[in-house]
Amino acid sequence: PLVADILDEGTALELHAQWAPNITTTLGRLGGRTVGVVASNPLRLGGCLDSTSAEKAARFVRMCDAFGVPLVVVVDVPGYLP
Repeated sequence: PLVADILDEGTALELHAQWAPNITTTLGRLGGRTVGVVASNPLRLGGCLDSTSAEKAARFVRMCDAFGVPLVVVVDVPGYLP
């Protein structure tokens, strides 16, 4: 819900929700401008990242970079699991 609260109402589109659910990658609009949001999910693996979630985030960041989409990063990660 935090990501949906940050973005303009009704514009959040989460990508790959079932893959690496401990990190969320979302496209949406913030003040009318398209942005990408990367956010950790503390309800999965206690918010820790693993190699799968790191790959998911990296692919999303590369995609946003390729299309010139600015990023909003909301991450509080207590650790990294190999």
